[in-house]
Amino acid sequence: MIDKLILVKDNISINKIIEILLILTVFFIPISRSGMNIFSFLIFIFWIIKNIKNKSIFKLKSNLSKWLVLYSFILFLPLINFPSKESFLVMLDTFISTYLKYIIIFVATVEIIDDNEKYKKVFYSFLISAALVIGYGFYEIIFQNFQGRLTSTYNNANPAGSYFMMIALFAFSYLFFNNKIKVKIISLIYFLSSTTLLILTYSRGAWVGYIFGIILVLIIFIYKLESNKIRIFITISFLILISLTILLLPASVIERFKSIDNLESRSISQRLIQYKVGFNIFKDHAFLGVGIGRFPEMFGDYKLEGVRDFRHIHNLYLNLVVETGIVGCIVLIIIFYKVVLKKLFILISNNESFSYGFITIFLGNLLHNLVDVTFLYSMVGLNLIVIGALWFNYKNGKYLSI
Repeated sequence: MIDKLILVKDNISINKIIEILLILTVFFIPISRSGMNIFSFLIFIFWIIKNIKNKSIFKLKSNLSKWLVLYSFILFLPLINFPSKESFLVMLDTFISTYLKYIIIFVATVEIIDDNEKYKKVFYSFLISAALVIGYGFYEIIFQNFQGRLTSTYNNANPAGSYFMMIALFAFSYLFFNNKIKVKIISLIYFLSSTTLLILTYSRGAWVGYIFGIILVLIIFIYKLESNKIRIFITISFLILISLTILLLPASVIERFKSIDNLESRSISQRLIQYKVGFNIFKDHAFLGVGIGRFPEMFGDYKLEGVRDFRHIHNLYLNLVVETGIVGCIVLIIIFYKVVLKKLFILISNNESFSYGFITIFLGNLLHNLVDVTFLYSMVGLNLIVIGALWFNYKNGKYLSI
């Protein structure tokens, strides 16, 4: 009996430590790669200690956990083709730095952030870090002689665009589906500021995801209105507002957007080369893939003459199927179904701003990653993983009440 009480007390202490580490990790995700990696590593250590103490590290309690373990195993199946030691180390590094990190953060968030008070702490950490990233973006514009494409705390404009797209769509959902005036005002500030910075990243994929998300929120909002007259009025008002916004956009933004279908532009022609090489690799390694992180190595064997090397395919789905094969993608689709699709129609029926926010940023990211791999960039992907875990934990309307 005493041993059990000590174990419960130890679990509470470890859970509290993991909760604090999760809050710090969420804060550092878009601000500092080093901070994010340090705290996510500590989460992994304490999560292992907790499960060893409970003697549950090999006792998988949920069906989802079993699928996550199976997926982790499948990621290493390409080793049966006996790649070199260097290739194995690349796969191991990619697994630890991306896949394992995502799995542990998702599982730890689902296990630990299980009530509204804990949720609020994590969500406020997310909002505070977003405010700092937005603030630094405007500092870059005003005081650092900004030219070219805005990056803020990121080292590349495309992940920055993906992040600002998420903040803007989340804020837009709260603006329309939350009834608190204070929340609406804060949401409007986040929406306008992040939209401005998103435009200045010149990330066309993020722009497309953003536009899709905005249209989706408007359609859901207008559909939920009871009066047809109000629906027509709001629809016309937004069409006028969108037209005026387009007229006020800088010429450079319009030209950048128009170049989306310019197959001769450098960025698009490079993507087409990546896609062609990716399909050629997939044809030879369709079942298990070449192994995670090995695309740059394999690209050298398949690349066209005179073409420079690439680290990844600018298409998340093709990149995944090339590296993990058909088997890995099937298991990932099953996990996707269990985490998202199974609960989608249940939660979307609840008029929850958080649910709509997650759904729009999730779909916006799916669209953006048709032409990029920003989800595998931890400073973007981990945000989506944490928000997805919070959404996954929704319980009978008593949770996510902000």
